[in-house]
Amino acid sequence: MFELIFTECDKEIRSGQVRANSLFECFQKFLGSLSSYKMDEIHRLLDPHRDNRFLDMDTFKKLGPRITHIITVNQNPGDSLSMSRLDCLQSYSNSTNTSQDESSLGLLNESLMNATIGSLEGFGMDSTGSCNADLRNNLSELKFQNDNLHKEKKDLEKEQGKSHFREVERMNNKLVEENEILKRNLREAKINMESLQQKNQDLALLYNLSPELRIGSGIKSCNEKIEIEKSRYEEVLLENKRLIEELEDAHSSDLKARNDVQRRDKAIQNLTFEIIKVKDELDEKSKSLKHLETNHKLAQTSNEES
Repeated sequence: MFELIFTECDKEIRSGQVRANSLFECFQKFLGSLSSYKMDEIHRLLDPHRDNRFLDMDTFKKLGPRITHIITVNQNPGDSLSMSRLDCLQSYSNSTNTSQDESSLGLLNESLMNATIGSLEGFGMDSTGSCNADLRNNLSELKFQNDNLHKEKKDLEKEQGKSHFREVERMNNKLVEENEILKRNLREAKINMESLQQKNQDLALLYNLSPELRIGSGIKSCNEKIEIEKSRYEEVLLENKRLIEELEDAHSSDLKARNDVQRRDKAIQNLTFEIIKVKDELDEKSKSLKHLETNHKLAQTSNEES
């Protein structure tokens, strides 16, 4: 079967290697009724890196059992039709040579694509159960989307938490550094003041200055140093104020991100309600079909008795 699919994709160039997307398109033709998430799994298996790689016959045949497992696991009526198409293709592959006329393969593909609900019994399926295939596929699709939304929500919350923590940690480290610089400047100012006082005392002793002149000279020099350090301190305060404003902006961004998460939660709730609605419709359809089958059996029994 897989050899026949590979040969169909390689019928023009016959290079022995086929692009992954070409093989996937061929699967789409034969498995049109398969659920979308299963088709995504098959595509991921054929082209894991999304680079449209080349596959040879041996590599493609090795992927056959895994592709068959993806199709058969948790089957619904639509998947059973896809498997019936593959079984029909397998029978055709066993009864013909891969080098047989390509027009015969085209006719086989056309006949498989024309399969309808009325002809499903030819593939060993229950035609009444196939009426629910679309609803079941829609339900599976909605569940698949719901799981993706939950995953995106968790990833978003995790990323936003890390970003906010890094921003707060950066602001805190910067404030600590500025505080250490301020403490160091104050210590240096104190040391300079003590040094100036000592020099003033030495000069007073050298020139025999009076205590009043000595104190006045020391106070003037200290006042100049204090004004310089005061100016530096005001600059540090302004910088700290700016950092606090940045931190408040980061907090506002975090609130905005939380609002986005709440909107996603609301979308998930709406999607959940839609899933419940589809499930209820499916149950009603099943009940209606069972009722029709019961009436049909009663009618047949009545006809036989008459």
